[in-house]
Amino acid sequence: MKVFDAKIEMISTYEKGPMDVPENWKDKIMHASFSFGEESSPVNIMVSDQMKDEKSFVSGTNVHLSLSMDNLEKLTTTFNALSEGGVVTMPLEKQSWGSTFGSCTDKFGVHWMFSGPSEA
Repeated sequence: MKVFDAKIEMISTYEKGPMDVPENWKDKIMHASFSFGEESSPVNIMVSDQMKDEKSFVSGTNVHLSLSMDNLEKLTTTFNALSEGGVVTMPLEKQSWGSTFGSCTDKFGVHWMFSGPSEA
C-alpha cells in the first residue's frame, strides 16, 4: 500500500463470508480494495487470497489483482505494460456487459484483470 500511497476502501475476510472455511483461512482476504492516483481518475485495485490448501501454493498464483480505471487510455497503457514479456490470457476489449475487460499474466507470473469504460 505504501508503494502506491493508497487508501484502503474495503477489506472482507473469509470468516465474514457465506462459506465454511478451515480455521486457518478465517483471517485470509476474501475481498479487499484500495485506490490511489488522481482523485479525478483513480486507480482501484481489488485483491483476494488464493482459496486452496497451502501445499498447492505457487508464487504468483496465490493472488489475482484486478485493476479498475475510469480512463480507457491509461487502462490500455497499463495493460500493455504489465502484459509485456508475459501472457495475454484475454485481450483487452469491449465485453457484452458494456465494460472493457482483459486479463494477463505478467512476466513474474502474477495474474492481472483489467476493467474500464468501453469508450474514451
